[in-house]
Amino acid sequence: FFARYPTFTPTPTNIIPPTRWSIHHDFARLCEHKQWRQRSRAQGRAWASFRQALINEFNYMFGIDDNNLENWQRLCRVVGVPEERIPETITQCKKALSTIHVNLIDLIETRYPGRNTPRRFPTLTALGNYTRQTGKFFPREA
Repeated sequence: FFARYPTFTPTPTNIIPPTRWSIHHDFARLCEHKQWRQRSRAQGRAWASFRQALINEFNYMFGIDDNNLENWQRLCRVVGVPEERIPETITQCKKALSTIHVNLIDLIETRYPGRNTPRRFPTLTALGNYTRQTGKFFPREA
């Protein structure tokens, strides 16, 4: 996504602590760099493009085939299911994942240096509070 804006340099993730950076911060920096007013047409178009890039990144990481066991197992690994407990069926994967609450933006950011597994939350309420506080919303249209 950011490559479309050659005059903008995203934050190098290797120079800041992982807990201090989010891809959303770079989108906000891009808006400042381009001097887009909030809710302007230009900012809206960029936001729509950014959201699609998030969906594309998720699909790249975990695939788009709901019936592919390897995709489900990969997701289990990334959220921290121990290797010896990786389920052998899609149904078992879904069951294992149903009790794990992670922010999907944090999940995508595991691809960046210094990010291994996303933070896990004890409840959906705690995850919701974190998501609202950080503004790390994943597009629902995915």
